[in-house]
Amino acid sequence: ATADILVQLASAANFNAFNFAETQGQAVFEMFGTISHACKPNCSIDVTSGKQARLVALTSIPARSEVTISYLSKRNLQMPAEERGKLLWKHWFFECKCECCLKETQERTTSPNRL
Repeated sequence: ATADILVQLASAANFNAFNFAETQGQAVFEMFGTISHACKPNCSIDVTSGKQARLVALTSIPARSEVTISYLSKRNLQMPAEERGKLLWKHWFFECKCECCLKETQERTTSPNRL
């Protein structure tokens, strides 16, 4: 039973931890662990040196809209949708179907110049 609990805790930390840049440590914030990913998010998580975190809106968010963050780094968000998708699958085991990825995939498949 103890081993099962340790596996669950390690999995939770792996999927939901946020990094502290100054200390190179990580923390899990229960409230933020439920926020969905988007490749063009409307929020970000600001982790402070005081070991606190806050949700920061990047754009105006209409009422009843989903709040999203990116699970990927800013550098990785510059990659094509296919590459971002590979990273998301490798680290978080899901296929991204955010508006940004769907639009990029549709443009790539309908473009007359595609290879």
